[in-house]
Amino acid sequence: MIPGNARSGTVLKHKSLVWYLLDRRGDYYIRLVDEQHPNLATFDGIERFPIDQKWNIKAEFKPFNKPKPITVPDVLNEGMQDTLYGMLEFSIEGK
Repeated sequence: MIPGNARSGTVLKHKSLVWYLLDRRGDYYIRLVDEQHPNLATFDGIERFPIDQKWNIKAEFKPFNKPKPITVPDVLNEGMQDTLYGMLEFSIEGK
């Protein structure tokens, strides 16, 4: 099997079950989905706040002189290494 997700990698199916292999930094997991589970027919989405256009703001990208390595925590309570190339500068209500 080739690791990936439902759109890439190897996807296996049997009746209403679909599964695929996930690679999380060298650890492998199987994600199993029942495409005909009754909860899917009644799922109305995730509750969220309405869109507020006051948070549609302009920002200016300020590049760092030198990229900065950082560790970003994830839902698996592990750190993912990434690189910061700059920051966004903006103001909201004069602040």
